[in-house]
Amino acid sequence: MKFIVFAFLAVLVGCQTQTKPHLQRIQISSQIEVKKKLEELEKENMELQLRNSILLKALSEKKKSVKTDIATQQNNPKQTQPFPQFDELIYDQAQTAFENKDLERLQEALRILRTNHAESRYLPKIYIWLSDIQIQKLQHTQALITLDEFIKFYPKNEFTARALYLKAKLYEKLSLPIQAREVYKSIQENYPQSKEKDYAEAMLKERSSEKVKQ
Repeated sequence: MKFIVFAFLAVLVGCQTQTKPHLQRIQISSQIEVKKKLEELEKENMELQLRNSILLKALSEKKKSVKTDIATQQNNPKQTQPFPQFDELIYDQAQTAFENKDLERLQEALRILRTNHAESRYLPKIYIWLSDIQIQKLQHTQALITLDEFIKFYPKNEFTARALYLKAKLYEKLSLPIQAREVYKSIQENYPQSKEKDYAEAMLKERSSEKVKQ
């Protein structure tokens, strides 16, 4: 009888031992799911806040536009004040986010504009703002991704040479001197009229003198 009880207890303990890790896995999985849902809700909330800010700005501008139109039409019927476009409103929000170093809101502004108005003339500037804030916040890998995306989409933009220069400086911070040198050479060859070309030449000269000393 004692043997039977002992065997039963041994089986019971074994089941508990096997069940405990299983329960822990379930708990960890549940925690991951909850965290994922919270992140999704936070992102949706941020998008709603940004869109709400844009709508409020649009309403404010619309009221101003209506008043201006009435006054203008009374004085000169041929002249009217144009209502701000969607991308202008997004740009306004992005600028505020940049000034406040609000990385998440700036990323969301970029995403919304890129999704809804990929041809907007404001997108290049927002890309550069985003990379600047990422660099300030020491998110070097993310900044490289942002700059690479910018250079891919805008190889001939007025900010492309600056984007390349920022990329080279990031390579140096990440202890990748060979990659940095290649980017400096690219600036020197492809953007001879830019001010970044002078910086790139100075950096190449400095690196060459360092190698000679070594």
